[in-house]
Amino acid sequence: MTDANKNTQKVEDDEVMITSSISDLERMLEGVEKNTNTKFERFFLPALAVFSATIIGMFVIIYSITTDMTRLANSMDPNMGANMTSMVKSVEK
Repeated sequence: MTDANKNTQKVEDDEVMITSSISDLERMLEGVEKNTNTKFERFFLPALAVFSATIIGMFVIIYSITTDMTRLANSMDPNMGANMTSMVKSVEK
């Protein structure tokens, strides 16, 4: 195709019946996109940051509790069963 053929096949705005409604829809879509970006930046991003900080905080708390319980379990005497039995006997007396 040459440039002359491309120009002759071009459809003018006058030939299309719904041109005005399409341009109106395009303008409306641009406005909606601007509002959506603004709402996204105002509400979603701060909410995402707060949610992420909360999740990270909970992870740190659970991790520290788990490590504390592991240290506590490792520091206990493995032969504690016999000691507990003697303690129960002395309390029952």
